[in-house]
Amino acid sequence: MAWGKIIDSIFDEDTGYSYVEFETKYGIVCGEAYCHPNDMDIINQWDGFRICELRAYLEFERLNMIALRERYLATEHVLNTLAWNYEGDVLDSIGRQSQAAHKLYKDAREKYYRHRANMGDTIQNILRQRREIRSREDFLLDN
Repeated sequence: MAWGKIIDSIFDEDTGYSYVEFETKYGIVCGEAYCHPNDMDIINQWDGFRICELRAYLEFERLNMIALRERYLATEHVLNTLAWNYEGDVLDSIGRQSQAAHKLYKDAREKYYRHRANMGDTIQNILRQRREIRSREDFLLDN
């Protein structure tokens, strides 16, 4: 993904622990996952890293949302401060910037909440796909 660069990754097959660390424009973002005891039969390093990456990306989206909110609040503050002393084109320009910043913030907030709400379903889909692959693998080995 283009949102960050992988710095470190750890996988422990005995405990089912996975950890991935990314370097992003907002700093270092981490994601970790523990394998549920019921899923130890389908434990897989790459699925663990994939779940960690999803969690780290969710944290990246949260930081992005916070940064865009700060940008929006800063443009609103500038607009409110300058409204006492200026008029015309200056205020129109800053007003358009404030509206654009507000739209970016709203879009980022909706994206973050949408991904956060769908995280459980996404993880369940990853586990379901791994179970299907393992069942096919067992079928092919038996025949």
